[in-house]
Amino acid sequence: DVYKRQSTQSTGVLLQVQMKLIYHGYQKKLSAIYSLPKKRFFSTHRVCEHHKKLFNKTKFGPIYTRTKKQFCTTTDSRESQPQDAQPQDALYSDGLLYRNAGRSDDSGTYLKLPQKTKLDFVPKNLKSLNTMLRKLCDQGNIGLMYQLFQKAKTLPFQIDKETYDWMIMGYEQAKSPRDCYRTITEMKKAGFQPSVYTYETALKSFKYNGNVREALKLFDLMKSDVEPTTDTYCTLLNICTKARTIDIALEVWNEFQAKGLRPTRDLFVQLIQTSLITSNPGSAVEFVKTCDDFNVELPIYSLETVLLSCLQEDHIDGVEFMYQKLKYVYESKRSPDNEEEYFVEGELLRMLECAARTKRFVFAETLYDDLCNLYGNHGFHHIGWNALIACYANGKLTKKLFQKLNERPPDFEICNFLSNEAANACGQDPDTLDKNYFYLEDLRDEGKYVHRESLNLIIRACSKAFELDRAYATFIEFPKFNIKPNLRTFNYLLEGVSYTGTPEFAARIFRELTESGFRPDKYSYEFVIKAHVSQQDWEGTFKYFQKAIKSSIAPTFLTFNNTVSALADIGDFSRASDLIQIASQYHNTVSLEAYIRKKKIVEDKLQRQKRKLGYHY
Repeated sequence: DVYKRQSTQSTGVLLQVQMKLIYHGYQKKLSAIYSLPKKRFFSTHRVCEHHKKLFNKTKFGPIYTRTKKQFCTTTDSRESQPQDAQPQDALYSDGLLYRNAGRSDDSGTYLKLPQKTKLDFVPKNLKSLNTMLRKLCDQGNIGLMYQLFQKAKTLPFQIDKETYDWMIMGYEQAKSPRDCYRTITEMKKAGFQPSVYTYETALKSFKYNGNVREALKLFDLMKSDVEPTTDTYCTLLNICTKARTIDIALEVWNEFQAKGLRPTRDLFVQLIQTSLITSNPGSAVEFVKTCDDFNVELPIYSLETVLLSCLQEDHIDGVEFMYQKLKYVYESKRSPDNEEEYFVEGELLRMLECAARTKRFVFAETLYDDLCNLYGNHGFHHIGWNALIACYANGKLTKKLFQKLNERPPDFEICNFLSNEAANACGQDPDTLDKNYFYLEDLRDEGKYVHRESLNLIIRACSKAFELDRAYATFIEFPKFNIKPNLRTFNYLLEGVSYTGTPEFAARIFRELTESGFRPDKYSYEFVIKAHVSQQDWEGTFKYFQKAIKSSIAPTFLTFNNTVSALADIGDFSRASDLIQIASQYHNTVSLEAYIRKKKIVEDKLQRQKRKLGYHY
């Protein structure tokens, strides 16, 4: 049905169904597959010649094995097997023998139980025994290998070292590390010395279950017989990676260094992967530095992975080292024919933000310069500039902040959250505020350009420091700098007025704002309403609410919340309810209504207690 719908994976599904039916000997089901057009099947799916031969041969003869190299032909045929017969044992696709136990229909269900069939052949000598084991190992038939190995112990000739090697290789394919360990123990008891390759094959079987402790036991047994190689340590580190054990990986690495072996690139890749999987980017960076000591060149994808991991963990030392390392690698691989930029804007911006958070000013400036050189002046450049300003603001480097700000064009405005951080940096104390203002005056006296946002930051810093007189004095000084105020200038001044709570002065600034040709925004109304609410000037409060609504400007939820809370605190629930009704047109007022109900309950309870005690108001 899937094949007839002609989906993108339909032919692959058809091939899998066909192979499963051949494995289990279903004749009736298989006839439906062969009724489909062969030409369309082979033209839409890329299959190898073995699949074509299998498709065109008799329906129940060949059985495909795990090795994808050869076919194991059964003795079943159309005449010898009736259509209603039970399916015979066959090799499944993963190479192991399974028995279809207790099945009464042809639903295709089976139990994955190891099959122990009777051997229909007996090796005549040691050479034929090893040849049979090799073929069964190639086919992945571990069940028959085990029976043949047990049978060989009763034969007149002696088993040699090669026999044990083939069994260990078969158990490694079957992902059975305990059987590998047991076979090596039997091999030593029989008087055969396992080779380095034999031990390494057995160690590889531990990669699938990640049992590091048992792998170390086998590794200790190996060291008592042979000297481990670099590949052995690489395999052991791969097991540590699967088990996410960085401490054991470091012990293996220290032992490797003590032996004086030369590490390979694969060994360092395994160490780095183990460090990153265990969220330890610091160790990964140290391994990258060790690679430089041994002149080992790591693949670029490993270096990039370490850089991204350091970014995720805010490991700024690792970020800075890996950036310089990758920058050198990229420059060395660049050619006149390949001018591709390897660092994308997003990576540079993430590194710049990380440097800003950790106050790495020199590294942040380097990243910003590289961003400008690589990608020019566009949107990402602007975001990077904001991150650099945030870095200066976090570090209280106001002089550098003003220098970078004065490089921008006159119509440039920094974002609101960045302006808040910069204003806090400028007004952290009165001395710093004076120092910053005098610095701007010196620039004016020297005839240098002073950006409008620099003066706006001074006004906002004065407003946050509750120094309204200094904020207004700076506002008056704008013409001396040959600068005209903008809407943000008035908003910063109104913000200071809202802190001091002078409604008349707030109304005056608001009037100057409108007379200057600017249209008030929601923040303008928020600050002027806040100034009236602080003095409980409810007439002026509702006046500016009505102005905002008539101007099609929705006041912020914070404005409604502060006003409703203030009305509820004085017990004016009528006006509070009216304001909530207005707020419901713009915001979700469930929390405000719940607050009013709670206040009413508390107020009613207080009034009842007062009447009960005999107080009359």
